[in-house]
Amino acid sequence: MSEKVEKKNKLAIIAWSGTVDKLYPVAILSSAAAAGGWEVEVFFTFWGLNAIRKEMLNAPPKISADFAEYGPAVAQAIKQMNFPAWHELLRQAKAMGNVRVYACSTTMPLFNWAMFFPCATQTPFMWGRVGKGVSAL
Repeated sequence: MSEKVEKKNKLAIIAWSGTVDKLYPVAILSSAAAAGGWEVEVFFTFWGLNAIRKEMLNAPPKISADFAEYGPAVAQAIKQMNFPAWHELLRQAKAMGNVRVYACSTTMPLFNWAMFFPCATQTPFMWGRVGKGVSAL
């Protein structure tokens, strides 16, 4: 007899941009997948990694130059809808399901962001600890 193998639904996302027009889809897809019971892994690299630095979370959101003309209208719509910030959506996704966030260890020294690490287990990123290069936050 053959054994039935249970397949798990999984979603992997690479967040390479630090603009809200690209970060919101990362958060929305993560949230929807987590709500559906999927395992989610989000890998932040390059400017996406910059977006999860603590001091960047309170900075005014940036929008891609390709869509700059829509920035004010989108910002106003988000405010009127009382829609949470992209990083709050991602936090909610982590709280509701199996969502893991990774920070690219190669990008940190490339952009001199390694200076934010006072020791190997500390990180300036929004979810806490880093371990062995790439962090499972």
